[in-house]
Amino acid sequence: MYIRKWLNKKEGVAFIEVNMSNKNGGDIAIGDCRHKINLEFHKWHEDKYGTTPAVVKKQHSDMLEKFDILIETLQVAKAEYMKGEKE
Repeated sequence: MYIRKWLNKKEGVAFIEVNMSNKNGGDIAIGDCRHKINLEFHKWHEDKYGTTPAVVKKQHSDMLEKFDILIETLQVAKAEYMKGEKE
């Protein structure tokens, strides 16, 4: 799945870009005219190098928590921003 959305309605270069697959995970990039960050959400798989099912399960849980923290933090920031509208 690939998504790229512009964060400003009419002008500007701020964006969010998601490149994700259900098999391997992926990346989320957030950027504007001077800065870009990449958040990695890669999936680990059992392999010949010793990645065990327990390690894979823990890493999967960590990535889901990373999504939750990101979403929750953005919701809190939005709520704080909206308080200013009421003052």
